[in-house]
Amino acid sequence: MELKKTVLDRMVHLLSKGCVVPVVNHIKKCVDKQNLDMSLIRHFVTEVLDMIAPPYTSEFVQIFLPIIENNDITGTLRSEDGKDPVSDFIVYCKTNYSNAATT
Repeated sequence: MELKKTVLDRMVHLLSKGCVVPVVNHIKKCVDKQNLDMSLIRHFVTEVLDMIAPPYTSEFVQIFLPIIENNDITGTLRSEDGKDPVSDFIVYCKTNYSNAATT
C-alpha cells in the first residue's frame, strides 16, 4: 500500500507540472474499476484540492467532479456546515459550469 501511495504522490507531482487530464483520467478509471483502495483515492483528492484553484477547465471539471461527488471517496472529507475544500469545489463547479455532473 505504501508503494501505491508513493506512486500517487508522483502522479500528483505530474499533475502539478501540467499533466492534468491524463493523470485525472487514470484516477477516474481506477475509481470506475474499483481497483484502488478508497483511502488512496481520498489521499489523491486531498492533495489535488490543496494545490488547485479556479478557474478550472471544463474538461478537468467533467473528469474530476464525479470523483469528488462520490460519497464513498469524499464523505469523510466533508463537514456538516459545507465549509470544506470538497464542498467548495462542488459548489464552484455547479455554479460556474452548466454541464457539471450531478449525483
